[in-house]
Amino acid sequence: MLSIEEWIGREFTDYRYYNNPPTDVRVDCPFCGDDYKQHLHISINKQTSHCFRCGYSSSWIGLVMDVTGLPYHLALGELYVTPKIRGDIKDEVITRLTQWGQDDVYLKQFTLPRDFKLLQHAKNRVAKAARKYLIGRGFGSWHWKRYRLGVALTQGLRVVIPIERNYWQARAIYDWFVPKYLNPKDSAGDVIFNSPALELYDQVVICEGAFSAMAVGENAVALISKEPTHSKIERLMAADVEKYIIALEPNAYGTMRKLADALSRSDKQVEIWAYDSGDPATGDSYDVLEYDLKTRLSLALQASKGSRSR
Repeated sequence: MLSIEEWIGREFTDYRYYNNPPTDVRVDCPFCGDDYKQHLHISINKQTSHCFRCGYSSSWIGLVMDVTGLPYHLALGELYVTPKIRGDIKDEVITRLTQWGQDDVYLKQFTLPRDFKLLQHAKNRVAKAARKYLIGRGFGSWHWKRYRLGVALTQGLRVVIPIERNYWQARAIYDWFVPKYLNPKDSAGDVIFNSPALELYDQVVICEGAFSAMAVGENAVALISKEPTHSKIERLMAADVEKYIIALEPNAYGTMRKLADALSRSDKQVEIWAYDSGDPATGDSYDVLEYDLKTRLSLALQASKGSRSR
């Protein structure tokens, strides 16, 4: 869940709530320099902020980035509180599902390129370039080790991401290096990146790509495809998850509605992070939408417009 109020409590020593019930929090504007009358208004409902003195305006994420100097994925971490692991999960299951075991044991679950090497151990030029690329995108050594990222010279200038079972993905680290992605010849089928989250958490975020899921946190999964297969949707529906948050790229209106409809029918709570541009991995702002009749009709209308424009 997103919580601007918790962050305000940590960052500002003096703040006030306005309206009843409260819809605004007001603080001294850090951008004015000498504001002592709380001109910066932060909207709890609209996820925006505005200073009525200097004119500063931003989304919640932008505000955190501007105040703290943090990159997007860390600023998101300041606001988005990863749910605690479900209380009914036993310790030995947590150890298995969160992949905290030995690398050689964990990697036996996958069929990876024959020359695959973990990023923290590889010493070739591709590994050096891959580490630089990942750090530039906000993914440090914690991410490499947690998700067992690696390189393989047979896959060229790419980061190799173990997805699940026999499926992996190799992502180019330079824009000029094509194709952008390489995958095993076999179909992805029903594989989902970071699938242990479906067993560990009551609340799970659904992204399109692996890097987007990594940017959100350990309770995020990735579909690894523009259009989820029927078998992937069935896996999501069958999981013991109470609430799903759909965080896909803009214009994926049809996919958002397809996922939301199916999950709602399975008695899951559904929320949508609607991005104007980009996705969780790129740092753009978004609106939080409850999946109700109004949102459903809006997605249907947008999807219809998109199909006609093509």
